[in-house]
Amino acid sequence: ITVLGVMVVAFTARYFQNDRMDLMQRNAEQAAILFRENSLSIYPYIYINDTPYLINAFNALSNSLDADIFLVDTAGKTIICSASEGNHSTYVVEPSVMEQALGKNGYRGVTRLGGIYEEKNYVVAAPVTVGDVVVGSIFVATPSSLTGVFIKQVAKMFVIGAVVVLIIAFVIIYFFTEMLVHPLRA
Repeated sequence: ITVLGVMVVAFTARYFQNDRMDLMQRNAEQAAILFRENSLSIYPYIYINDTPYLINAFNALSNSLDADIFLVDTAGKTIICSASEGNHSTYVVEPSVMEQALGKNGYRGVTRLGGIYEEKNYVVAAPVTVGDVVVGSIFVATPSSLTGVFIKQVAKMFVIGAVVVLIIAFVIIYFFTEMLVHPLRA
């Protein structure tokens, strides 16, 4: 029962993480499209046609995911961010992450993003292109601690289920044993 419980919790955690990151990836790609439609790039400069619109769009996506969404340039410096508080303007995204984020497949991982976050976050990033030039990356980040709460609930359900099954098994064994021993007593 213990092995089964550990396996259920592990698979559930992995499924929850992958599902969450897939959703974040789709939203990062949508944010990249919104940015591409509302900006102009004359390398290495980015001109945003309607900054309030982009901030509102990022906020709407951010609120629906309970995540931070922010645009960084190719150096990892934040340009636009949905978070009202945090270290987005103080720190830059670490170069190793930026290298992957600017690539064709973007970035997926669990990281503090070079000090932007105090705790580890699920992070996905999609490259942003204007024309054929990669001008930055959209990052979507949400605390990984959310998975801990979910996993604790799954583990709690499994433990309660296992205890109920063990109690039922002990009751059945008791009565079955009593039935077998009764003729010997007589």
